Amino acid sequence: MSANKKKKKTLSKVPVPFQKGSKWQELANFISRKNREISIIKDFEKDPYLKKIHSQRDKIFAKEFSQKKTH
Repeated sequence: MSANKKKKKTLSKVPVPFQKGSKWQELANFISRKNREISIIKDFEKDPYLKKIHSQRDKIFAKEFSQKKTH
């Protein structure tokens, strides 16, 4: 329990401009996209069936992102 409390404290110290800056967000999205592509390729080498799971996950993320943009 104490470890969880420590994590929450460190997360609150992240500067606000970093959290809300559009350029930082674009960079973070780009990096996470590239990392996901790499992990998907590695997963496919192990199990081709995972393509279906990844495509479903990407559709959910796209839907959430479009809803956030409209609000």
